[in-house]
Amino acid sequence: MSVRLNGVIYSRYSSDKQQESSIAVQIAECRKFCKANNITVIKEYKDEARTGTDGNREEFQQMLQDAYSGDFDLVIVHRWDRFARNVELALSAQKHLDKLGIKVISTVENFDDTPEGDFFKLMSMGMAALYSKRLSREAFNGQIENAKNCKAHSGVALYGYEVAQKRYRIVPKEAEAIYKMFHLVDEGHTYKETVDILNAEGYRRRDGRPLSYNITDLLRNRQYIGEYVFNLYKRSPCREKWRRQRKPESEVVRIVGGMPQIVETDVFERVQVKLDSRMQKNGRGRKKGKYLLTGLITCGMCGSAVAGGKSVARGKAYFSYVCNGKPKHEGRKSINVVYLDRYIVNLLTQAFLSLRNTDNIILLLRQGITKLHDSQTEKLTDLKKQLIEKEALISSLNDIILKNKGKTLATVISNNITEERNEANRIALIIDEIKAERSSLPRINKETLRKKVLDFKKVLDGIDFYLKQELLQTLIKEIKINVDTVETIINLHELAGLKTPLTCTVYESIDNIRYPFTLRNMEFDFNRLQIQF
Repeated sequence: MSVRLNGVIYSRYSSDKQQESSIAVQIAECRKFCKANNITVIKEYKDEARTGTDGNREEFQQMLQDAYSGDFDLVIVHRWDRFARNVELALSAQKHLDKLGIKVISTVENFDDTPEGDFFKLMSMGMAALYSKRLSREAFNGQIENAKNCKAHSGVALYGYEVAQKRYRIVPKEAEAIYKMFHLVDEGHTYKETVDILNAEGYRRRDGRPLSYNITDLLRNRQYIGEYVFNLYKRSPCREKWRRQRKPESEVVRIVGGMPQIVETDVFERVQVKLDSRMQKNGRGRKKGKYLLTGLITCGMCGSAVAGGKSVARGKAYFSYVCNGKPKHEGRKSINVVYLDRYIVNLLTQAFLSLRNTDNIILLLRQGITKLHDSQTEKLTDLKKQLIEKEALISSLNDIILKNKGKTLATVISNNITEERNEANRIALIIDEIKAERSSLPRINKETLRKKVLDFKKVLDGIDFYLKQELLQTLIKEIKINVDTVETIINLHELAGLKTPLTCTVYESIDNIRYPFTLRNMEFDFNRLQIQF
C-alpha cells in the first residue's frame, strides 16, 4: 500500500486573455492528477493577473512561507511556466522548497530526478522565459508606438493629471496646487514653507492625506510645461537590489506640447535654477546627511528631539542619532545611524510586514480594539456619573432660586446655573461622541491587511530613500531612546487601513541595537518581541 502524501496546488495566470491555462483549468487538472496519484490536497494558492517573472506574487510568497509549517510534501502545478517564467527565480524557489523536503511536480511536464530530467526541466523553463521576454518586447514596442502618439501610458497618472480616453487631461484642484507650488518656490519659499502653505489652504494628496515635503521630483518634472516624456528611466541591479537609472536621450520619447501645460515655461526654468543652487549650497556630502528616522525619535529621559549628527574621530566621519537637549544630561546615549535604521526596518519587514505573521497582527489588533472598547466603557461610566451629579446640582440650585425670588442671591445662583448647564452640555456631547466611536469600532479585513503589508514591505525593501522615509512617518508614531531600552510605537491602524487610531509599543534593549554583531543575529519573532499597548 502506497503512502498517501499531502500536497498543495499552485495556479497562476498573467492576463484575462488566457483561456487554455486559466485558473479553473489548471486547478481541475491538478486535482485530477492528485486523485490519480493518491495525493491529499490541503490547500490551493491562486495568483490572478500576475506575471511569472515577478517573485513577489502574494500567493506564491505565502506558499513559500507556509512551507515552513511542514504540513505538505508536494507542490502541484499544471505546467512549469505557471510556477515561474524566470529560470533564476524558479531554481531559487525550488531550492528553497528542496531544503524543506518539498518537491515541485508538473502534471504535464513530468521530468524525473535524473540529470537528463533536470536538463529538460531547464530547457522547459528557458523556453518559458524566452516566451515571456519576447512577449515583453512586443508589448514595449506597442507602448513606444502609443507614446509617439502622446497616449497615456500604464501606471498612476502624475499628480495634476488624469487619464480619459487614453489621453492626459488636467485635474483642476491638483493642477491648482502644482501651479501654486511652482510660484511659491519661485518667490523664494523653502520646500517646507511651500508645502505648509498648500496644506493650510486645503490642498491634499489623492488619498486625502496632507501633501508631502518631498516635492523635488514634482518640481523637476517637465511634463508640467506640456512636455510628453516616456521611457526616461530603467531599473538596473545594484548590490542585490535595484536602482533607477536614466536612459540615453536617444531612447527617450519626448514631445513638446504633447500634453496639457500647467506651469509657465519661464517660471519652470527659474525654479530649476533655484533647485540647482540649493543643491550646490548643501554640498557634495549631502547624501551622507540623510537620516531615515528624522522627526520620529525623542529622548525618553528629557523629552527633547533626537536628531542625526556627524562627528569626526581620527579622520573618520561617524553618523549617529543623539539627543539635542541642552544642557547635556546624564545617561544620554548615541546610536549609530545605520544600526538604528536597520533595526527599525528589520522590525517592520521581518515582524509586522511578514505574511507569516498575519494572524499575530490580527490578534494584536483585536486586543487593541478590545482594550480601546474597555477604556471607552470606563470613561463613559465616569462621564455619566459626572452628568448625573451636574443635573442634581442644577436641580438644587433651581430650588434655591425659587425660594429667593427677587433677592440678590437668586441672581448670583442663576449665573452659576448657566455655567453648570454649559458644563453638563459639554459632558453630554462627549458621551455622545464616545458612544458613536464605540458603535463604529472597526472590523478587521484579513485580505486588506495582507495587501497593505505586501505594499508596505515592497517600499521598505526598495531603494527609494524618500518613499521609505515617508512610509516610516506613517507606520511609526514615535521612537523613544531610554537609558536601557528603545521604545518603538507602531501605528497598528495603518497596517489594517483602520480610521480609529490604534498603537502598540515594542521594547528592545538598547545594547542589542548599538552593537552590530548582536543586531545581525537578532530574531524578529513575535514570541520574542516585548509588545505592550
